[in-house]
Amino acid sequence: MKNTLGRIGCAALALCLMATMGGAAMADVVLSDLDYSNGAYWVAHAERADKPYDVFTVCPTVFYGEEAEDIPHVRIDNPVFRESAAGWLKAVEPVISGGNVYSPLYRQMNAIMLGQHSPEEINALSLGLPRDDVFAAFDYFLKHINKGERPFVLFGHSQGSLMVASIATQLLGDPAYAAYNDMHAATYACGIAVTQSQVDLNPQLHFATGRLDTQAILAWNTTAPSEIASGEYKNFVTWNKDALVINPVNWTRNELLAHSWDNQPVTIAGDEGESLTVRPNALVDMEARLLVVTNVDEAISPKRFPILSRFHGFDVTFFGASIRANIEDRAGMLLK
Repeated sequence: MKNTLGRIGCAALALCLMATMGGAAMADVVLSDLDYSNGAYWVAHAERADKPYDVFTVCPTVFYGEEAEDIPHVRIDNPVFRESAAGWLKAVEPVISGGNVYSPLYRQMNAIMLGQHSPEEINALSLGLPRDDVFAAFDYFLKHINKGERPFVLFGHSQGSLMVASIATQLLGDPAYAAYNDMHAATYACGIAVTQSQVDLNPQLHFATGRLDTQAILAWNTTAPSEIASGEYKNFVTWNKDALVINPVNWTRNELLAHSWDNQPVTIAGDEGESLTVRPNALVDMEARLLVVTNVDEAISPKRFPILSRFHGFDVTFFGASIRANIEDRAGMLLK
């Protein structure tokens, strides 16, 4: 059987985050042997860099399959994987299309592995070959596309966020890449936990403090109120007690509520596939280290996995217009 993952698929990688978000020191930067001068290894590669900044984005887990050649990592030329990666990119296009978009294919961990291995083994699988591929792609992007000539933004969700967070903390923290930090507008690591010890791997990086700071990393985990009240959030594999959190509506790190009228309405697919319009609010829970949305009916997203928030699949969707505007604002700070 081979199929792609829907709303929950972009979150499927989450199990691997349990071990990675603790902030332990990472290994040296390693580039895989994939040659990213080959256009076949990109799901998006802007034909002309005619916009003022670049967006390097990495897709989340989008593939589940039982074929031996796709275990533990999906083949780079698997047509179903390529189609699914393109589908995810189309879904987030309204958020990131203000820049020149570049999105590499990479040999991501097959979601089928989630039920077969320990968190430590999953961690090794996801922060091995997949990260090395993404590092090789970003190395090519820096040296042959961006060349330090334009601001760049890193953007991801779930497994993709794990990859871009590794770029911002580890690769850009390596002395060999230090000069490129000058054009790093921001990294949006949606749907994972990022800790200060991770951020400290790159002396030129900080966790965002507001709406406009650059050379910053931003992260949040969207959660439902019942999951906070019950304490079940402590079982989420994306949760870390030391996580740093920013509100993607008002871009603050305190418990100031961003009201629904501060956000834009969004149309989402309900559990039965029906179209629903919601206008989420957002609140940082400082004790739980999570982002809470209190005004969206939890029933629109029934609980499927005890290890994930029911709202994990909406980390980008709920706040798309705000994220797009903020990307443009932060990139614009480096264009002045």
